Amino acid sequence: MSSFDPEIIRRALVVSDFEKPKGSAYLMTWGRVFEDEDLDQLAKAWQVQLFCLGHRKVPTGVESEGDRLVLVNSDHDGARAFTLDLNQPPPSPEECVLRSRPLNSV
Repeated sequence: MSSFDPEIIRRALVVSDFEKPKGSAYLMTWGRVFEDEDLDQLAKAWQVQLFCLGHRKVPTGVESEGDRLVLVNSDHDGARAFTLDLNQPPPSPEECVLRSRPLNSV
């Protein structure tokens, strides 16, 4: 994540943001390999507490990873989803997993 610019969400995109493998837009869209330290830095920079990532293979449909990360996979038979009340403090990643429901039940 040394090449990632957290200010990407506050500025206009430039061509280098899309370049593989180190552009910031590329890393947000396809890189998606974040260590706990990376997420701690992003949480501070963006003033957030919870990250939800998709487009990763999650056989169980939803999994927690670390203190801030929830992985969601909704394109298979075991797909799951959960809701977040944006007027409330975010739940822990583990609580998100427990709250999740199979998409085929919705």
